[in-house]
Amino acid sequence: MLAKLLRRYRKPKEETIEPIDFGLIGVDIHSHLIPNVDDGSTSYEETKTIMSKMKEYGFQKWITTPHIMIDGYPNTSNGLKKGLSQLKDNLLKDGHDFDISIASEYYFDSHFMALLERKDLLTMNEENYVLIEFSYLNKPLNAMHGIAELKANGYRVILAHPERYNFFHGDLQAYRDLKNAGVLFQLNMFSLVNAYGPGAMMTARMLVDEEMYDFIGTDIHNQRQLAYLEKARRSRYLKKVLDSGRILNSKVFS
Repeated sequence: MLAKLLRRYRKPKEETIEPIDFGLIGVDIHSHLIPNVDDGSTSYEETKTIMSKMKEYGFQKWITTPHIMIDGYPNTSNGLKKGLSQLKDNLLKDGHDFDISIASEYYFDSHFMALLERKDLLTMNEENYVLIEFSYLNKPLNAMHGIAELKANGYRVILAHPERYNFFHGDLQAYRDLKNAGVLFQLNMFSLVNAYGPGAMMTARMLVDEEMYDFIGTDIHNQRQLAYLEKARRSRYLKKVLDSGRILNSKVFS
């Protein structure tokens, strides 16, 4: 399967389309815009620059999702809410009335399951959608059990950037198993333009063709990645997934 994937998606297609209006997405549901809480924005000025450019390209709303990862970014719900409040205050002082709320990108581990047990999860727009991520290297052995627990507690599970997990590359059945378990897939649009390497790019294109994506996010971390945002505006595969009518960002979170 991997060899077939490589043959089909190895060479990027010509990107000659007109720029995509990101108003078609409307709401960016994955970003790292709270300054100095994780590996995302390092300053208020950087966040302001990123959001201003995104608004210029058509985004109307943000659900920013800082990491909660006990061994890397041991953030708390209250701490991240305070960070959002400070960011919104600064934006308003500068005359920017951006519509931004907060959730989190949860690393799928025992700490996350403990937070679930305590019902201490930051969900999107206070709805029941929760964003999770796996290790990039090792497939979580308890994934299906944890997903079942989330669903039993009334949560809708969104898996961040499924195309970036090396252990899934070339294994279409593994993706189908997750979908059959009720997992929603969030595409990192930058994956389509080779931001994370050819494996992620080819897998993202495959999942677009298989109509497996439900949401789109930028997963933008810093000002340098605005170059990928510009490149994604001319991605044929991004246009294809938007033309499919399957993307739920604005339908669920507007």
